[in-house]
Amino acid sequence: MKLIKESTSSFKRLNELLIQNKSYLLYKYIPTSIMLMLSAYIYTLLRGAKDSILVPQLGAELISFIKFYGVFPSTIIFFICYSKLANILSRDKMYISIVSFFMSFFLLYAFVLGPYCEYIQPDLSALSADFPKLQFQILMIENWTISLFYIMSELCGTVMLTLLFWQFANELYSVKEARKTYSLFGVIGQTGLIVAGIVQYIISDAASGNNLRFLDWKLSLKYMMISVAVAGFSSIIIYVWMYKKVLPNPELCEGRPSESKEKISLSVKESFKYVFSSKYLWLIMVIVFCYGVGINLIESVWKDQLRIQYPTHNAYSTFMGKFHIYFGCATVTSMLLGNYILRTFKWIVAALFTPIGAGLSGLIFFTIIIFKDSFKPLLDSLDITIVSMAVLLGSLQVIIFKSFNYAFVDATKEMAFIPLDKELRTKGKAAVDVIGGRFGKSFGAILQQLMFSFINPSLSQLSIEICIAFVITMVMWIFSVIALNKEFSKVADFAYKKVKK
Repeated sequence: MKLIKESTSSFKRLNELLIQNKSYLLYKYIPTSIMLMLSAYIYTLLRGAKDSILVPQLGAELISFIKFYGVFPSTIIFFICYSKLANILSRDKMYISIVSFFMSFFLLYAFVLGPYCEYIQPDLSALSADFPKLQFQILMIENWTISLFYIMSELCGTVMLTLLFWQFANELYSVKEARKTYSLFGVIGQTGLIVAGIVQYIISDAASGNNLRFLDWKLSLKYMMISVAVAGFSSIIIYVWMYKKVLPNPELCEGRPSESKEKISLSVKESFKYVFSSKYLWLIMVIVFCYGVGINLIESVWKDQLRIQYPTHNAYSTFMGKFHIYFGCATVTSMLLGNYILRTFKWIVAALFTPIGAGLSGLIFFTIIIFKDSFKPLLDSLDITIVSMAVLLGSLQVIIFKSFNYAFVDATKEMAFIPLDKELRTKGKAAVDVIGGRFGKSFGAILQQLMFSFINPSLSQLSIEICIAFVITMVMWIFSVIALNKEFSKVADFAYKKVKK
């Protein structure tokens, strides 16, 4: 009964903000939600496409090497370029430039690099035979078009969704508004996951020959990349309109801390020093790092089982399409729960939801994987194979982990950025989201490579070691949230007093 009364009261306050303020609803809330939906669509479709290209053809083991040797260095390069561009270009021009660059690449891959990869990729099989210990690195270079697509997909998803979008949202919304709206407009925005899943499933299912209209894999990939480009350029149009019409409007963006019109210009070295000298940003960085490590460890075991269950591009992509539909539905549900938690309880309650929830579900997943022989008689009686059960449990774990991330981690993390000054919000956020997130996944990749070298070269035989690393990561995440909560309370109170003055 108490929960119903609190929910009714919360929705009344939200009604006052949105429904009774039509300008706020039409010019700020809905466009922001559409931008998030487009960003989530791009992120999800690229994630499904990159795995569907790489895993069936080259194996899940190669993912850790690409993330370490390709993705992580690329994020460092991007941050250096981003820091320089932040001192040269205005925010609207930088958004246009970055998004246009990524969309142009994916169109190039769909129409040139992908279809003609056999003509532009070298044959290094002899070199791989001579240096077996470097077989994965050589395989990555030999299939450089696939590796490049994977790297750009990882980078684009991080940049568009966690950096560019949320950075702009933090400019538009105050802490008070964020508590009421961040999770709720995320519910609308995350429908992009469902739409992306439906699109990928329909195209891949047609490519597998299950429908009357037959499409080969290369043609279906073209359709997917065209839809990504359309979504990307549509987000540019919305961003430019909001940047020019909404952001300067004091009636729609009131309550934001006043900022100096003088442009801050720091060198790359000064930017690193400025960002990394902040304890506050370091705590946020650790949280992002722990998420990157945790999801990398979980997904590596899961995708290895997926490759066994779905060995072809089309079969793998069809499964990923269905997975993203379920994932999108779970995310929307989690966002509704997150909206209630953020509006009802303290910041720390929402921030701890993901490490505790994902940690417990992860333990269940690893327990069944590690003791699969003990569960085999039960599975046989149910006519379920070990691989099928591993795929199912892995899918559930990834859905829980990532949906909680969208519902709780993103919202609480972005709220932590809002009270900061312009420099920390801009370059600090770039360092945390791009470098922190990528370093987390790269660190997870390093752990796996060490396990491959010194313990066992097969992911399926490393469940115990990966489980131990996963538990340690979740514990470190929890302690970081507790420490950040103390700092956030101080900074938020200071920013609020500054605005009132």
